[in-house]
Amino acid sequence: MNRIEQLWKLFIATFSVSATTSGGHAITAVLKSLFVEKYKWLEEDEFMNLISIGQATPGSIAINVSVILGYRVAGLPGAIVTMIGTTIPPFAFMLLVTIFYEKIVGNQTVTYFMSGMQASVTALLLFVTLESFRMNKKDCKTEGYVLMAVAFIYAMFTDFSLLFLFVFAMIVTYIRTVYLTRFFR
Repeated sequence: MNRIEQLWKLFIATFSVSATTSGGHAITAVLKSLFVEKYKWLEEDEFMNLISIGQATPGSIAINVSVILGYRVAGLPGAIVTMIGTTIPPFAFMLLVTIFYEKIVGNQTVTYFMSGMQASVTALLLFVTLESFRMNKKDCKTEGYVLMAVAFIYAMFTDFSLLFLFVFAMIVTYIRTVYLTRFFR
């Protein structure tokens, strides 16, 4: 496959995923099926490491992850192509919503559609969480599983800011690291 074909496949992959998912964490499950299983651009462990980096960086998770994966597969042109492919669908959607807001705000069909999307996003987030459990079981200790479960429950069932979850995870990780460092010296 030549360079142009690879960049085109990267664009189509990220464009289609961005157009058919809600973005955020849900995008990672679909990108995995393309980057690891279908095109075999990355190994599963490498993919998960890159996903972790993309989720830890500030900004939109979907764009961060896509750019990092695109860069890993095809360098700077790959990062640019995946950024454009991931950005166009939500931008177009928001543009349409802005234009037609007054007409759709009270539409019952739109309300049902959005409720259905919420259910599918919940299912995708659950899938991503379970997939993370499965992939990290060889490296993850009990504390990691507990922290992942707490984070999932917090994110799905509370309305508090995720900043509190982030700070909590940092504190727990710091305490665990200090404890292990002192214990194993």
